[in-house]
Amino acid sequence: MQFTDEDPLYRVVRITGPQHNLLRLQIAPEPTEGEPALEALDRDAGKAVRLDGGQVAAQVMRGVDDACGELATRYHIEKIQYVAEDTPPVEVYRALARQLVLWIDKARRAER
Repeated sequence: MQFTDEDPLYRVVRITGPQHNLLRLQIAPEPTEGEPALEALDRDAGKAVRLDGGQVAAQVMRGVDDACGELATRYHIEKIQYVAEDTPPVEVYRALARQLVLWIDKARRAER
């Protein structure tokens, strides 16, 4: 996995042979009302949509909750970006979100 800080978004990319997934999260400074904004990124208009955005968002929020439980802290997600043509299964996004939040937390602690 590759992690990048693309202020204001954080990005994780996973490429394993023919499988590939991209996830970007924007962290909110304060708790937000409602669900995070969800944005499907266009990467290749010729490819069929393979991922359901609602399922991606649900998995992402589970992964964020997993990481927050491990860290005993709370991160609030403002925006989720993903590529709808990326490789299933959708459960990969739980692991990606967990790892990304752990990476963000480590980077923020190092800055202090």
